[in-house]
Amino acid sequence: MMCVSCIAMPVVSRCPRRYHRPIAQTIPPLMTSPKPLLLLTRPRRSSAAFADRLGEGLLSRVNLVMSPLLEIVQIGKPTGLEDAAGVIFTSSNAVRIAGVPPRPMPAYCVGRATADLAADMGWVSSAKGRNAEELVARLVEVNLAGPLIHLRGRHARGNVASRLSAAGCFTTEQILYDAETRPLSDVALSAIAAAPVVIAPVFSPRSATLLSRLVPQHPQFWVAAMSDAVAQPLDLRAQRIDVAPTPTASEMRQVVENMVNQACRVESGPGAD
Repeated sequence: MMCVSCIAMPVVSRCPRRYHRPIAQTIPPLMTSPKPLLLLTRPRRSSAAFADRLGEGLLSRVNLVMSPLLEIVQIGKPTGLEDAAGVIFTSSNAVRIAGVPPRPMPAYCVGRATADLAADMGWVSSAKGRNAEELVARLVEVNLAGPLIHLRGRHARGNVASRLSAAGCFTTEQILYDAETRPLSDVALSAIAAAPVVIAPVFSPRSATLLSRLVPQHPQFWVAAMSDAVAQPLDLRAQRIDVAPTPTASEMRQVVENMVNQACRVESGPGAD
């Protein structure tokens, strides 16, 4: 097996740019497989959806462990929707909890996946950007009068409601859920200890901060980061960080595939195809 030298600081790079059935974890009983470990730490539904997106061919080349660091817990339900001109969704979790609208009404969403889920629920949805910054800019640009309601989780970035209100589009917010923290599972910790390479896709700064605190030291801990903001908390824990060119699930899939390809070549040794 070819040895990959470790470095004190990670290599941060941009990968070139190139949904849902139950997914089983694939760690062998004796934890002796030379396959790289794919560690998914999003809430279980989101982890399973991303694993499904990766496809059977890629999953057959890794050992898969899902150990959610966050659990979605509903703490509220939407109120006053009848008086709103529309709603804002910045996560699919809020869409699931909001459910079916009281009438056909606009839903302005971050991300195509969130917009598609909202449409399936009966909202008149549209994707207005890849993040909160883009959503705010686009809604301000079209001079929406409101009132809008931002349906969100307890932990949110971007100050969407206050910024839209300041720009003339009156917006309130309602907190529908919390994302409660969870430790890495015993299965995940054992798998990390046994893996030649650990590949961890990370999608949010909060998840990155949690993972940086919880993951044990590993000589080949590789991170696929959704953005620079996601990569930053893991700078001192990861030996390699690849940042998706754009913050989309398809780009994250490509980053993970590139990492799996390289990890498998490393484990095959010199002369591997």
